[in-house]
Amino acid sequence: MKTILHTFALLGAAAAFGNLADPQISNFSVRQDPSRVLHVAYTLDEPAYITMEILTNGVSIGSENIKLVTGDVNKLVPVGNHIIEWNARKSWPDHRIDTPSFSVEITAWAADNPPDVLDIDIVNGTHAYYQSVDALPGGGLTNDIYRTTHLVMKKVYAAGKTFMMGSPTNESPYRATSEVLHAVSLTNDYYLAIYETTRRQFALMGCQERTDPSAVWPEPYGSDDPLQCPVVYITYNKLRGSAPTIDWPTTGAAVGGYLATIRTATGLALDIPTEAQWEFACRAGTTTALWSGKGNADKYGNNDVAAIAWYAYNSTLVNNVATEFHAVGADNTKNPWGFYDMYGNAVEWVLDWNGAYDTSVSPTIEPQGPATGTSRVHRGGSFKSFAPDTRSAARGSNNPVDGVERHGFRLCLPLSQNGTQLTTAAASASSGVSEPFAFVSRDHIAEGSIPMTFSTFEPATMIYLR
Repeated sequence: MKTILHTFALLGAAAAFGNLADPQISNFSVRQDPSRVLHVAYTLDEPAYITMEILTNGVSIGSENIKLVTGDVNKLVPVGNHIIEWNARKSWPDHRIDTPSFSVEITAWAADNPPDVLDIDIVNGTHAYYQSVDALPGGGLTNDIYRTTHLVMKKVYAAGKTFMMGSPTNESPYRATSEVLHAVSLTNDYYLAIYETTRRQFALMGCQERTDPSAVWPEPYGSDDPLQCPVVYITYNKLRGSAPTIDWPTTGAAVGGYLATIRTATGLALDIPTEAQWEFACRAGTTTALWSGKGNADKYGNNDVAAIAWYAYNSTLVNNVATEFHAVGADNTKNPWGFYDMYGNAVEWVLDWNGAYDTSVSPTIEPQGPATGTSRVHRGGSFKSFAPDTRSAARGSNNPVDGVERHGFRLCLPLSQNGTQLTTAAASASSGVSEPFAFVSRDHIAEGSIPMTFSTFEPATMIYLR
């Protein structure tokens, strides 16, 4: 089912749509009361996730100005009549709109295709959906709340996608023989955390850091906030639980340990990614050793790695050993799909047992790793790693009871085969996943949208926002 986006200019435009797939919005109206609160009313004919944008001349006024929004928006909304309210006076003071350039844009995302960005408010135990990271309130990812009191996840469009996992034999002289290059097809989309889990997020989700005297925590780099650095000293078994009760892939998505606590805190079936999900998101469509398109043959100092990751040779060395990690989210560590620190900082546990890739069929469909093993895989390298360990294909592993100053994790939220988000309770079903179509205004149709017939109506009341 395709997502339908309706935009209605306040001054003289509305849209007449033909036969479109559900969900559809009708009875759309916008008014502003004397206190300058904007009231947006609409009727929804199918359950859908609703997001809203406010624009002038087709350009968003910015997430930092679209705050103090209440009502049926940024969440899954049932069938019926609904209201959204935006306090323009407090959110966007000293602005006046007196031309037809002002518009309100509502997107109805099908229940089987939630919006691209999931924002989990850890403190209040709620979550909201946005169409992009730029739409996140409070100025987007520049706001420290998204590394402390909130957890932001981005949808990875993986269903039906095939990619080459592993590495060619000539990629690096330090390449492991287990990195066999093979085709992998993924069947489900999933949300992946934009950042590695930080110490502050970990604590707020009800988890206790390791505090015994043998746990010598890395120092934060320079003036970095230590609570925005990745949580480490995480063992696989303490993160997910241990056999025989919890034993991926035999026991599937069931979890214990920290993840059980995290699911209780968030109400969502959060987990860690499979090895294939991790590499697909890390590569972000690239086939080279690094997601930057560069190679990675050097073992020690490597400028291509240093440009995009915190690893042993751009971290502070004491007796030739790295001793400092970094706050998550440095701009240079963002890959093409918007995920930070996929290389370096903390190594990230993934679900799989360590072992040979299954290449008995091609492509391998949604691999879950070996059924048994003695060590679990981690990916991405750390602030203590040499350059070859920071490649997209590089594999590391440890006994699941091991967890030292470099072992961390990144959260993942699977979507079911029909595209529905999984919660800790249950999930409803529908079919299909796709990026949204966009119908943007009376006289403009966004790139990639289906052309529609637009009808002009009488102008609405003039709206002033000042």
